[in-house]
Amino acid sequence: MEVEGGEGYADADHGGATLFSCRLESAKELHALVSCLAHEKKRKEHIALCQVNDQGLNFSMNQRAKTIQVSGTLPRRVFSSFECHEHGAFCLNLGMVLDCLSLFGPAAISSTAIAMTYSKEDAVFQLTMEEHGVFTRCDIQTLDGSAQDEDEFSQLTSSFRRDPEACKLILKSEFLKEALYELQDLSGASFVDVFISPTAPHFQLAATGNLGTLEIEFPKSSELFVLFSCSEALRFTYRLEALIRGMRALLVAAETCVRINVVGIMCIQHQVQNHSGVTSFVDFLMCPADLQDEGASEIERGLLTSGTAPA
Repeated sequence: MEVEGGEGYADADHGGATLFSCRLESAKELHALVSCLAHEKKRKEHIALCQVNDQGLNFSMNQRAKTIQVSGTLPRRVFSSFECHEHGAFCLNLGMVLDCLSLFGPAAISSTAIAMTYSKEDAVFQLTMEEHGVFTRCDIQTLDGSAQDEDEFSQLTSSFRRDPEACKLILKSEFLKEALYELQDLSGASFVDVFISPTAPHFQLAATGNLGTLEIEFPKSSELFVLFSCSEALRFTYRLEALIRGMRALLVAAETCVRINVVGIMCIQHQVQNHSGVTSFVDFLMCPADLQDEGASEIERGLLTSGTAPA
């Protein structure tokens, strides 16, 4: 990564090699999205695929042997200007993006305007930031995003869609966040059981730690739910660390949609609205715990179907 100061926005001339160019009046939009995707303690490992089209930008990445997938979308309506010269994709380190966005300090992120371009010619993702007349340009070297990369990043999505959905819940993010805080504070807990049923207790989260077991229950009549749809009882176990990571966007989300298919793959989608009312989305997919260690190769072969559902 290269950082350079200046007196104005750089007009990099890459001719026809510029994939896209765009501008945000506040870096807060990009910072909030990337923060939901990148883990603070493992920034160097967060290589994401950035896909660009006429609709906007999408960042996605896989973790834990492709059994966890996280993605976030910035629609073009979020940008004050957005020009897509050609559809394409490239890979970059989201940790470096966060470092660049914080150069003026955390308190200045909301007041920092940002321009972004990507040059296919030199494979550079360029961020130019302006805060109170001070300009800084960051050049981040990228990797080529091939069709193979795009297929690899979509494997878990394909596996989720391959089997029928067992339930769909739309929840108010604020109430769900409080429940996750309780689980996160349970010392020694590594796994969480998720139980959803058309009969009571309807929605239950349970985890066991060093000092005992914590059970959190929500009846479907609770103000937590905007929608509760479940035709038969289901129970799956997930890694608590993964579930908490999938819920990181609760801090900025208004509503959260949780869907689980018949083999236990969970899809979490957070709806995030900016100050102008424009909606963006953060999506998280994960396999149940018993498939995370052995299911990656099956995902790659397309064999993770209802025939492999846990007992």
